[in-house]
Amino acid sequence: MSSAEATKTLLDSSYTDFVKSCVNRPDHPRFITNVSHQSNLPLYHGPVVTINIGAASFEVSKTLLCKRSAYFEAMFNGNFKEGDDQSAEMEEVEGVVSVRSFHLLLQWLYLGRIVFNQEEGPEDRISVALEFTRLADMLGIGNGVESEIARHIKETILNNAPKTYVIFESHIHHITTQHFYAAIRLPEGHLVRLLFARAAIGTYLHTKDFAKDIQELPEFGIDLLKELSICLKTVTFERSSATFLDPFTGKRVTFRP
Repeated sequence: MSSAEATKTLLDSSYTDFVKSCVNRPDHPRFITNVSHQSNLPLYHGPVVTINIGAASFEVSKTLLCKRSAYFEAMFNGNFKEGDDQSAEMEEVEGVVSVRSFHLLLQWLYLGRIVFNQEEGPEDRISVALEFTRLADMLGIGNGVESEIARHIKETILNNAPKTYVIFESHIHHITTQHFYAAIRLPEGHLVRLLFARAAIGTYLHTKDFAKDIQELPEFGIDLLKELSICLKTVTFERSSATFLDPFTGKRVTFRP
């Protein structure tokens, strides 16, 4: 395989395959010079730091990690033990810090993109995306993460809509209560958090039971009502029907009480 072909294969790999292809030893991945991506290439060289998560250990370019993350910048360049040791232990936190979410982080840092595993079902892909989003938020990772993950979740929902006929367009298929719970753990105004509120508007307007289902998630209810108030400003009446602009798809839809 030529160098160009190898690079293309790496760029198109899912996050799990990306990690496998960038390791020197299965038990101790070393992410330094294996990847060729012009925008980040200068950041691949220089000293490395070690990140330990459970039994997994990763050696990552210190320059790259600190450049992209305010969290690691403070940790490794501040007056902390980790700065002296040039290594850090990250405690696993359910729904936030895991080996899986760190794999996604590595792909984002080195390639500036995320390729999700299409063999996973839509619900699982949304869970993975939320986990990575919460990790990125915790670590202060910017550079378009919010918009990229919001785009992925939206496409996952729209591309896997039920084939059966429905009287209104719902966007909460494949979204679970745990997804709503994870979304409201993101900061107010976060694009991914807003996306879930926008996805639920149609269901809220057309399904009485949905309001009961979200009673235990008051923060989500507040987000939903804020987005609904914006949505209601787009209502127009035509004879015996009313339409509004669906904030999730950007299309006008008919309200069917």
